[in-house]
Amino acid sequence: MEYWNSYWNDNNKDTCLGNVSDLGMSDLYSFWKKAVSSFSEQVNVKYKVECLDIACGNGVASKQVSRFMPQQAIDFTGIDRANVEFVLDNQKHDVKIFSGEKFNSFFKLPRKFDLVVSNFGIEYLSLEETERLLTEHLHSKATLIFNIHDESSIVSKSSIEEIQAVNAFLNDERLKCLEKYLVSHFQTETAKQYLTRLSEINDENEQRIAGCGISDFVVREFVQCQKDKRTFCSFSNIRKTYNDYISRLGDQISSAKKAKELLTLLAEIDFQEHSSEAIKTSSGELISVFKVFINKRNFSHTQT
Repeated sequence: MEYWNSYWNDNNKDTCLGNVSDLGMSDLYSFWKKAVSSFSEQVNVKYKVECLDIACGNGVASKQVSRFMPQQAIDFTGIDRANVEFVLDNQKHDVKIFSGEKFNSFFKLPRKFDLVVSNFGIEYLSLEETERLLTEHLHSKATLIFNIHDESSIVSKSSIEEIQAVNAFLNDERLKCLEKYLVSHFQTETAKQYLTRLSEINDENEQRIAGCGISDFVVREFVQCQKDKRTFCSFSNIRKTYNDYISRLGDQISSAKKAKELLTLLAEIDFQEHSSEAIKTSSGELISVFKVFINKRNFSHTQT
């Protein structure tokens, strides 16, 4: 492994993680604190809060609520199409997750929530699912706290550029030709030629080949070939992984475009924007938008 890592690094001394390595996320932490603390002030500590985390993943949003409402009894419900799981280090906070095959069963529950949170998540639901959730599963004075994608953000821009870079890797005829040989006749010289061509594509795409991990994948395969003294190597898993990656990036781009429709839907079903904050990199580029919504019937009360 040391040999192949050294070979790649010696020829790619300026690799980086791409343009989003400069993310300044301290603002996001402060916005979660402000929003959750504001919600907490409206809740009777004797009352048990029902909190829904949409597209919960590893519980980023729930953990922020748990952190800033440590004395409040809270039942967290996480929903996610992927198979996910997370726990919270607070005995006052319970977690139930509907993920993977159980995702759709959530909508059949007669549950209603006081607080709905999402960190890069609600945009991935269909608008029909979102409307059903927000009209059938919320108490009348529910608060919504969302960190959402934006079509003009550096995340969207970076996703488009990453798709271009990965496609350059997947569709390069020189690499395909070298792979055909390496699949049945692994040789060091041919492997070097492969990494050289990969390095050229990396340079042509602002180091995004290295940034999204393709080079690491390839190097690990070459290392394993040498370690096992194999005369062949496989690229099928690498290609499948990055075809799936392109699909996920495409979903992110689509979700950012859907965010505008989401905001229109929220207005139509009686929610009013209470606050909106831009999350930016240290150089001022937009990452996402942090928004808090309150039911209109509750809005005038919270402002007095």
